[in-house]
Amino acid sequence: TDLSGKIFAVLDRVALLYLAKHYSETAVNRMLMFIIMPFASYQPYIDQSAAVMPPELFIGRREELEKIESPTGVNLVYGGRQLGKTALLRMAQKDVDKNENGDRAVIVDVHDKDYHEAAEAVSAVLYDEGILKKENITDDWGILARDIKNRLRDTKEPIPYFLLLLDEADRFIESSEAVNYQPFDALKDIQGIGSGKFKFVVAGLRNIIRFKKSSVLKNNNSLVHLDSLTIKPFKAMEARELLEVPLSYLGFRFPKDSETEVLISTIFGTTNYFPGLLQLYCTKMIETMKRDYAGYSESETPPYYVRKEHIKKVLAEQSLQNDIYNKFSITLKIGNDDFYYIIALLVAYHYHNDKSSSGCDARKLLELADTY
Repeated sequence: TDLSGKIFAVLDRVALLYLAKHYSETAVNRMLMFIIMPFASYQPYIDQSAAVMPPELFIGRREELEKIESPTGVNLVYGGRQLGKTALLRMAQKDVDKNENGDRAVIVDVHDKDYHEAAEAVSAVLYDEGILKKENITDDWGILARDIKNRLRDTKEPIPYFLLLLDEADRFIESSEAVNYQPFDALKDIQGIGSGKFKFVVAGLRNIIRFKKSSVLKNNNSLVHLDSLTIKPFKAMEARELLEVPLSYLGFRFPKDSETEVLISTIFGTTNYFPGLLQLYCTKMIETMKRDYAGYSESETPPYYVRKEHIKKVLAEQSLQNDIYNKFSITLKIGNDDFYYIIALLVAYHYHNDKSSSGCDARKLLELADTY
């Protein structure tokens, strides 16, 4: 019962299997100590949006994930960059694809593809995934829809539920306008094959909602009737979980005092509650451990209590400031017209001149824009 001064090693099946596979009578003790000793550092956070998110690091967004996975959920997902749309789609695919029901989920990146190229990309991936045959590869959405419907009617190799996820779909949507959104009619037609048999989800940036609104004004096509989901920055509780839970596994602890709460709020303010920017901040915080043990005493750690000097030091790092600026820039600079970047500049200019704590409304921004 007295644990002071004692060190325990817990051997799991992975460690035992490794030792068994690489067994050497003269080296096994050395090998054992080598693989169970603590690592110098470990980086669980993903600061590059192109990297695959480990499922255990998927935090928050449970309601949004349910709406994407559910056969009766949303068909359109949109939101700015660095908000985790792709991570959501990948998690939905992981949850649904080849689950205990034998369901299938396929994600297809249709970045910078028009509707013809997107159909070819989708049919090719469905062939790669063993859902369609090679002769089913086509750039015609009507033919592709028929092939998918016939596949879903197959009773020999049934697919109870098929979830098709199209990511980075802005150009696909934009090009579909020329043919009155026929690809969406085709996808909606498959969805009508039966309750809970098929659903498609199309994800993109602002163009999704723009085209949906414009099509409402023009005519009554299928895009109008599709439910949509806006991906927004994290809520406070989700941001807190992403900040504290993975760090806690590494031995980091945030003191429970008012000063720490203020500093955590500063982290959230600096990162604007964006999941991508929070991951970036946590990455930098762990990297500071590699430099002189971040000022901690080895004899007294872990746990590593995160003090205000640690938080301030990371926030003040020029590399973090540059990365945040660059990530905000690519979030704002969407499309060829810099629509949101211009709005952001106008808001900044308005605040610079008026120092208003209550912000500014759209009318004031329009007046300011007119002067330029």
